[in-house]
Amino acid sequence: MGAAWITLSRDWTTYKLDHRSLVHRGMTMMFCVNACAGSRQSSRLLAIPRELRDMVYDHLLVQDHIALECAITGVSNPMNRSRDERDLREQYPLRHPCVGRSTWRVPFADFYQHSWSSWPPTRPAVEGEFSMTYQAAKGRPLLYLQVMLGCKQLYVEAREIFYSRNTFSFTRDFRILTALHFLQDRPAASLSRVFSLELALMEDGPPLNEPRYTLSLDRHGFFPSEPDSGNCYLVYAYDYYPRLCSLLASSAMQLRDLRLVMESYHLLQERNPISIEQCLSVEERSPSGVPSWLNPLLELTGLHAVSVRWTSSWPFLRRTARCLDLLRHRMLLDGCAQGETTAPVSGGEIADVRVRMLATNNESEVDIGAAMSYSAVTDQLSWRVCGLRFDGTRLVEAREDADETEIKTDQQFLRELRQGHGSFVTTCFWESSRTQPN
Repeated sequence: MGAAWITLSRDWTTYKLDHRSLVHRGMTMMFCVNACAGSRQSSRLLAIPRELRDMVYDHLLVQDHIALECAITGVSNPMNRSRDERDLREQYPLRHPCVGRSTWRVPFADFYQHSWSSWPPTRPAVEGEFSMTYQAAKGRPLLYLQVMLGCKQLYVEAREIFYSRNTFSFTRDFRILTALHFLQDRPAASLSRVFSLELALMEDGPPLNEPRYTLSLDRHGFFPSEPDSGNCYLVYAYDYYPRLCSLLASSAMQLRDLRLVMESYHLLQERNPISIEQCLSVEERSPSGVPSWLNPLLELTGLHAVSVRWTSSWPFLRRTARCLDLLRHRMLLDGCAQGETTAPVSGGEIADVRVRMLATNNESEVDIGAAMSYSAVTDQLSWRVCGLRFDGTRLVEAREDADETEIKTDQQFLRELRQGHGSFVTTCFWESSRTQPN
């Protein structure tokens, strides 16, 4: 294929395209679409082969992931104009007018309903609601969505690239509400091209060995509304969580890749375990089953790939492995019956679950890595100890020749873990696809 030349910038700088690369000549690449030059620019872009246009769209519209966050749009039944309200508006600022985006309401007290240092969590007696919406997260490189405004054909072609080649990420505050409203606002043709999604879920529960603690049913945001056998809840889920799971599993979407980021917060009222064996011993004394909040997520079937990063202040490795086995069996394996509505009985083995445990116990500080396997038939874990590091997205086996960037990335990861979970934390990473046996 020969080279093609096309003008793509505001000052009509010329760029060269060939089948191997997109060569940038000049300032930042921007496709200029405006009332004066739009039709001429569109005709020039449409004059080149579709393969080259796709290279342009990919350069303008594709990132490793697109993060979305929530923002406050207003106050209903406003409280006194307090410092708290001003602080929250600064914490969740609306950077662009809310046009064409859905909104939802969150009680003011839900912004303060959790205190991880005590149980039961505190909830201030403050009336009022905030109206919220979603927006692109700050700090990400700018995407040039203007390319979609050239003409109908450019819109259709660029939309295909934008939705199918990006991972849409919902890991910030009120992530379940943000994800549901963003997806519901997509036109059907766009929603069906969302192939990859990252979603964070936060689990909360009472301290181990403290069954007398239960959550009052008037607390907003928890799912399920009544405690399961482990008295565990998803927080900031409301009744939106099962609706989100149903949408992800529906025929309106063709989701292929799901990346879950799980967090579990529980107070551990005994000495921190400092080995894998001690973790299993704690779990045997305070067993906990698979949480009931996992059930709506098990509606998703036929995925191509699933990954889970689960960080917990609970030393429940066997419980985590059971959940991973159910996710694998339901979401990936071909044996699931069409139209089945209940979670299947799992079986087989989960392999290569990478576990990193950080613990402080008196004067002892440990950083233990292990590659773990789980047999659903025997409900037993096996593992081998190995050095692990965080590469920015997953836990990988550490290399002796790691460069400075790799070391800094891992150190930042460790700092964030310790700040968020205190003196004990485990983080597990597992990924699998339909082409893999586990």
